[in-house]
Amino acid sequence: MSGKNQALTMPHTKYYFLSDNSLRSMYSEIEWGKLGESDKLELLQETVNREISDNAGKYTCFVSFENMSSNISGYQSGSKMALNREMFVEGKISCRFGETTIKMDLDSPNYLAYETVLHEYRHILQEKISDGTVKAPDEIKAKFESNNFTVTYIDGQRASQYMLGKGSNSYDLYYLNPTELDAHRFSQEKAMGLVNEHKALYGEDESISSYLKEISHNGYDATLAKLKSKYGENVDKEVEQILINKYKNTNAPVDKKTEQMVVREMIASQMAIDNANKKEMNVHMSNSEWLEQHVTKEEYDSTLRKSVNKFYEHELNNPSTSKEEVLSSTSAMAEEYINAVDAFDAAQSQSNSVDSNTSADISNATDSFASAGTDAGNFYNQQGKPEQAEDYYTKAIEIYEVLAEENPERYNADLAMSYYNYGLFINEKKYFLMALKLAKKQPDNPYCRRIIDALEN
Repeated sequence: MSGKNQALTMPHTKYYFLSDNSLRSMYSEIEWGKLGESDKLELLQETVNREISDNAGKYTCFVSFENMSSNISGYQSGSKMALNREMFVEGKISCRFGETTIKMDLDSPNYLAYETVLHEYRHILQEKISDGTVKAPDEIKAKFESNNFTVTYIDGQRASQYMLGKGSNSYDLYYLNPTELDAHRFSQEKAMGLVNEHKALYGEDESISSYLKEISHNGYDATLAKLKSKYGENVDKEVEQILINKYKNTNAPVDKKTEQMVVREMIASQMAIDNANKKEMNVHMSNSEWLEQHVTKEEYDSTLRKSVNKFYEHELNNPSTSKEEVLSSTSAMAEEYINAVDAFDAAQSQSNSVDSNTSADISNATDSFASAGTDAGNFYNQQGKPEQAEDYYTKAIEIYEVLAEENPERYNADLAMSYYNYGLFINEKKYFLMALKLAKKQPDNPYCRRIIDALEN
């Protein structure tokens, strides 16, 4: 289908007469790199236009670029959607650490832009299905209309049908919003189709490799699998039915533990909306100020970790900076990084309710900190600072020992790697044996396989 079949109600672009294949080819790494801001905007707009074409004349969507925080890729409000200018025009992402701001290259901005614009478009379609503009099966309409910013009352308390991720389970329940799951699934399936098409046509370039790696670790399937492992195989369906029950005042059977968790989040979300008096807040939030605060600890930790590494590379290549100055400034930044992650933990803990302190919540709250400790240990070891390195190695081991005792399947590999790193550091056979013993319990895990290969060969 080319743009020739589109209704006049949609904003026409200069790519209107291109075939679908020609339009899709413009998202390849080489072609995307040739485009300026206005070209990219026209390409993204045309992509959305063709998604709308089956419902031409019923609604329109308008795409724009905006300056946004680095942890926001885009948002949708009504018929408008905005994408992060720095990410998708410049292909960069800024990391601010203290007084230092470093711009890093964004991996696969071409495919991420395609995925993001379709994600936000999907939210617009969800709204049109909810209000009856676009016809859909009753079960689909019920799923979408019960997951918006409608206020319901639960035991006399105001509750939001859309979960912001403000309660004890934070990002998990935000991601489990049926509208979010649907948008992630839809946009990533489309993006994977494009990536595989380009791989077959042009071979696997760096942007394809980076995108495939990101999706394998943090994509829809991987994230949903983690959530199902954590909350139960049917958690997505349970959350969907709970929201429908509350919206329609029905009583279909649901898991009571999941229901309690969802109800707490609904009330916490509405409280946040009421406190901020943001009545127009929209899905994937139209309010940038709130979005800047909506960042998971994993994202926060990853961003800071990358900023430390990037700062080190930047300073190392700075001819006006001596090696001693590089080590000193980077060590100080690494120290601040660990403190920042720790402070983030504390801030999250204070915002959570008392009954949030389950073993699962504590595990998730300390996992990234343990990982950060291992990274810091490796960093200080490489910089010839054994006292600081040992301190962080032992902190990581202490944390992972607790986590592995509670959930060995999830954390044994991390503990094994911590033992192995510490064994290398102090040249102590005991820690190698401890690492090997754990690694053999999960030989298919890549970390465990690395330990087994290193110690048995």
